[in-house]
Amino acid sequence: MSVSYKTDLQIARAVGKGDWKKVIEIETSALSKEAHKQFRYSMIGIAYENLEDIENAKKNYGLAISQDERCIQALEGLARVYVKENNHDLAYQYVLKGLHLSTDDDYRISKVVKYILAIIIKHFRPSRPFSMVLNQANEMDQPRDKWIEWALKYKEWYESNNEPSKYESLH
Repeated sequence: MSVSYKTDLQIARAVGKGDWKKVIEIETSALSKEAHKQFRYSMIGIAYENLEDIENAKKNYGLAISQDERCIQALEGLARVYVKENNHDLAYQYVLKGLHLSTDDDYRISKVVKYILAIIIKHFRPSRPFSMVLNQANEMDQPRDKWIEWALKYKEWYESNNEPSKYESLH
């Protein structure tokens, strides 16, 4: 059974307000109704990470990966939390996995989907200029692009500060 649109809207509102405890509450209650739990676990991990509860963030990112080893949000999250813990060997491994998936799979939202989304938003928010709504839809890939940029710089930093024998075994 899939979680309702209303639940996803509540989550979006809580994220927008930075109410990470509410995000955890809603996502946790939605888990029992969800067939594909990896995205719920990733979101819970993000919420814990924002609350600086790194252990629970790692736990939930790990649960997401146990559901789907290619869950890019969880791989990215684990890379971030291991950097925060100064565990650069593990961070590097997750950076590599995340970068590998970003070249394997195109996670970008297609232009057609963005255009359709802009039309839907415009329908429900008629006072907003369509050009503004379309620009917002077109910017949906920015967080992913920023993570890739960060990951490439981190990879370069890690490799320049470690012997090749150390990191080549991780590839």
